[in-house]
Amino acid sequence: PASAPSAAASDVPVVAAAGAASSGAAVAMAAPAPASGAAGFEWPVSTRVSYIVNGYYRGDMNGSAQFEWIRQGTRYQIRLEAIIGNEVLTVGYRRMFSEGEVTDRGLVPQRYDQEAKLGFQTPRHVTLRFDPDGVVLANGNRSEVVPGVQDTVSQFVQLTYVFSTQPELLTVGRTVDFPLALPHRVGVWTYDVVDHETLDTPFGPLDTIRLKPRRRSMSGNELAIEMWFAPALRYFPVRLRLTQANDSANYLEMVIKQRPEMAAGS
Repeated sequence: PASAPSAAASDVPVVAAAGAASSGAAVAMAAPAPASGAAGFEWPVSTRVSYIVNGYYRGDMNGSAQFEWIRQGTRYQIRLEAIIGNEVLTVGYRRMFSEGEVTDRGLVPQRYDQEAKLGFQTPRHVTLRFDPDGVVLANGNRSEVVPGVQDTVSQFVQLTYVFSTQPELLTVGRTVDFPLALPHRVGVWTYDVVDHETLDTPFGPLDTIRLKPRRRSMSGNELAIEMWFAPALRYFPVRLRLTQANDSANYLEMVIKQRPEMAAGS
């Protein structure tokens, strides 16, 4: 998507934000749906999703990732951790955390933290803070408020909500624009709804809809992420593929490992 979150261009894209900046008018803005359009949507109490990680960066990479959603009343927390390596030897990791409010228009992030480490590097940590007046970026600069803006990890849940309440946005050929705050800038990111694909998973074939970010305005060190959403699993992203704008040979992919684990009553 955008500039690699406080990471150098040579870093492994362990997990990151999405899309390329839009240079044209939005065909469909994926801002939160109005309350009247969310009548049938129920926010789960808790959800855990495990992924198989594979990719290539100076050699084949393998690992695992876990996504966790927790809601208490109108408060939410989201955690996503991706690890390259195994329980014995961890080569690198990226941890992301978002917290905020659940409203009748979707998620309203209030704080986002991420930490990344590769090899023997010192872990890098960044924080974003959201308030009614805008977003305080990792360098302390303030960006003006963008309605419906999300952070790197809350975007996945917000898109699940948007597509659950407005499934027509996933019509092949349409464009979805999405406001996103990255560590160093805030903007609208553009995705094309490319096609329907059947994804082979450890628990069987899964029908998905693929979204692909536009790259036309991306610089060389920016990351792009393709996302596959599964209508049968509440439109949750079941596959994510990350590449750099000028280097499609190196990539990282996360594919769902098992059906999401949800708390009773979710």
